[in-house]
Amino acid sequence: MRTRILAVLALLTPTLAPAADWGLGTTVGSDGGTLYVPFKVGESIRVEPFGSYFRNEFDTPVGTAGFSALSVGLGVFRSVALGERFQSYAGGRVAYLYADLEVAGGPDETASGFSIEPVLGAEAFLLPQLSLSVEAFANYSEQDASGTANDSTDYETGSRLVARIFFQ
Repeated sequence: MRTRILAVLALLTPTLAPAADWGLGTTVGSDGGTLYVPFKVGESIRVEPFGSYFRNEFDTPVGTAGFSALSVGLGVFRSVALGERFQSYAGGRVAYLYADLEVAGGPDETASGFSIEPVLGAEAFLLPQLSLSVEAFANYSEQDASGTANDSTDYETGSRLVARIFFQ
């Protein structure tokens, strides 16, 4: 069964989003539901801790097997205003990665490692405290595995939608 964390919150303050001190965000789509916690630390700097957790279990002829993956990290971005309700941003994210494979009738296998991800984004403030962003990224990750699993090095590019709500 797949677990997804999504944040759903009411708009609390009538301030402008660029002046907001912190917020909550989530990916929109099928990547497992990453949760973001953006903090404004300067006029154009945003620090954004993030995390995601995914779990899938299934029955096999010899018992229940499962897979879980955890990602916890930090992003840092510099933004440039493109008008009253739009901004672009550039920066990157680094993350710690952990995965666990529970093999039915066999030993569990784990992998841990890191990822580095340069990001370019464009953000539109739909309401003063609510934004929708589109991001383009290039992700590099390495994981060391235990047991009979292979170590992995991966590189991928892609895009994502991120919805954020801001508070003061």
